[in-house]
Amino acid sequence: MFNDSLQKTIEEIYKMKNQLISDYGVDEPVRLVNIDFQKRFVDAEIRYNIVLSFPEKAKDAEKKIMSMYRGYLALQKQLETEGVKPLPVDTWKLKHTETDREAFICKNEAGKKNVQKQFGKYAIVLSADELLNMIDHEIFLEFVKLTKQGLLPKITSYSPKADKNKIVNDSREKLSDWDIDLKFGEDSEHRIKEMLSNGDKLEIKTERDKWYDSGNIYVEIESRGKASGLETTKADYWVINLNKNNKDYCKLFFEIEDFKKITHKYRYKLVNGGDNGTSKGYLIPIKELFDIETLKLIYEQEEM
Repeated sequence: MFNDSLQKTIEEIYKMKNQLISDYGVDEPVRLVNIDFQKRFVDAEIRYNIVLSFPEKAKDAEKKIMSMYRGYLALQKQLETEGVKPLPVDTWKLKHTETDREAFICKNEAGKKNVQKQFGKYAIVLSADELLNMIDHEIFLEFVKLTKQGLLPKITSYSPKADKNKIVNDSREKLSDWDIDLKFGEDSEHRIKEMLSNGDKLEIKTERDKWYDSGNIYVEIESRGKASGLETTKADYWVINLNKNNKDYCKLFFEIEDFKKITHKYRYKLVNGGDNGTSKGYLIPIKELFDIETLKLIYEQEEM
């Protein structure tokens, strides 16, 4: 296998990896930094994992292990350089049993606000105060009573005895299903109108003809050796306009951060494109934009 020195280095890599996961609340902290760094890190990670999987056959094992060690040190610095902040102290990532969704629980409202800035768009963020005050008054008093009797009560599930005609905010009466659907529709309509009225928020990419035969779209991330396209856009939405014979078929709208999550899984499949093949990007099957695994990246994401 490996000598004592390399074995200690492997253990250090393991510790650094877990510490970063704990500090930043995501399973792949490297996804929080720029794409160029990600590529170099992932290349080193692939070589490192091959060494661990096939130590007897691995060539230059020491070089590849040390490269991974330096990679994690560099990742720590890169996260700081790019202003990616660790989770505040007294913040925990827990899993909700019934939905199997993860959520960030913060000690107080100040911590909650900090976490929401970085993860609020993609994860549930709650404060301990909120959770405590969700418990019905009578249930809480019963909990206190059992505790005073020397028991160790545990709340495994909870259904409040609140008036069913009220919602969480007691000052508002519960809306009928029709009213809820209407309000949801009006909110969505307003959101779309606002999006379309502000061209600065849209990065529109037209796919002409080729998509019809290939079933693929091309998403540029680099041009002439420099980051471009999805990697540099300042827009809020990425719009894919599918066009054949100068007739638009449809337009697909994605929030930028969501689209980056989707394209991230194609990071090992870069292809050349653009004028004279001077750009690089992802070649993505259109149908995979809507498959269940892609949808899970957005709606069932466990980290960010």
